[in-house]
Amino acid sequence: MFLVYKSPEQTKGFNFPYQIGNPGDSPTSAIPQIHEVNDMDIVVVGSDGLFDNVDNEMIMEILQKEVNESRKINDIKKVCLELGNLAYRLSLDKFIFIFFSKKFEK
Repeated sequence: MFLVYKSPEQTKGFNFPYQIGNPGDSPTSAIPQIHEVNDMDIVVVGSDGLFDNVDNEMIMEILQKEVNESRKINDIKKVCLELGNLAYRLSLDKFIFIFFSKKFEK
């Protein structure tokens, strides 16, 4: 298993993501992208709540534990809960050097 593509952040500036909703930014503010997805590909979709706290390697570790030899996810609900719980726990940890911290240093 390997990462094929990660889209760039779509923000107005550092720590200033688009806020879709009412009031907020229009969904047309997003940069549309088209990608070829093959049978058995795994697509991870998330917001800054996930990707600011959980790096690619952590996501891959969780996925690899749940992907069987047929390249199917055994329990997608378990994967989603584990990713969400990890993102939440890491967001509360003031001492961990996370992806967001790396961006802040730049």
